[in-house]
Amino acid sequence: PTRQKLKQLLRNGRVEQIVRQRGWPSKHRAALWVLSCGAHESIAKRKGYYASLSEDAAKPDDTVRQEIERDLDRTLPGVAGPKGEPDWFASKEGEGALRRLLCAFAAHNTEVGYCQGLNFLAAALLLELGEEEKAFWVLVVLVERTLIQYYHRSLVGLRVDQEVLNEYVSKHLPRVRAHFRKHHFDLAFASTSWLLCVFINSLEMPCTLHVLDLLLFDGSQVLVRACLGLLTLLQPQILACQSQEDLLFLLKPKNAVLCADAAGSPVTGRLLMEATYLKVPRLSDIDQRRTAIRASPAVREGEPAAFEKQGVKK
Repeated sequence: PTRQKLKQLLRNGRVEQIVRQRGWPSKHRAALWVLSCGAHESIAKRKGYYASLSEDAAKPDDTVRQEIERDLDRTLPGVAGPKGEPDWFASKEGEGALRRLLCAFAAHNTEVGYCQGLNFLAAALLLELGEEEKAFWVLVVLVERTLIQYYHRSLVGLRVDQEVLNEYVSKHLPRVRAHFRKHHFDLAFASTSWLLCVFINSLEMPCTLHVLDLLLFDGSQVLVRACLGLLTLLQPQILACQSQEDLLFLLKPKNAVLCADAAGSPVTGRLLMEATYLKVPRLSDIDQRRTAIRASPAVREGEPAAFEKQGVKK
């Protein structure tokens, strides 16, 4: 079916409820990701395209290749492969698949090339879809149609959504915003990773897969809404923080996933989606907010230098 017809089939209240509450069933997730985002159309129309790009995987721009190589070793260490292989991305097979996928994408979209964060997104797609070609085309959809200009050299799409998120935090979570201001905490220090990596290095994988289910099903507003849901869920812990360092440790823990409570319980898909869809209002004006912020001098003239301090490089 065409993407439009498939959307019509999937757009009924019962399906939406299932995806939001539980996510796609794991045994059908790979097929539904490819179908729901329309990647199946590209796979059918452009047979052999990924193979030709991956054959030339050693030939992207030297700088791009070096950036990709630097990130391969630090992508999802210890995570099992699609068939349960231990520490797959440290193996020749897993590292090779991720290298080919990232280099092929850089050759396909030379305007984006490579940006830190794409390694985590590509790795998650490889693990769940199990085939490089499918992972490539879903990655193309996410970067070019969904998370528009998130990974562009200017990072403008990311910067716009961070400003949108700040506006919604001020509106819906005023106590959290006031607490951030009190401790001079810039939410971008945490939200950069949440948005660019789609929570892949911040939440446990089952929860991240649920976010990806909805991102491919509902579009990019899901990501901003999930950030608000997460902050809503973490509000008691946020308000208990006594310093900027406490906030950073809570919202961007080193080598650990975000915890739902002070006891250290991980954030689950169920907890996050309950907060996202039951406690956070529908973001009906997000497109208007994005347009207004994108046109503002702060975004048009801004430079992504601040992100380099957070380890994000183009």
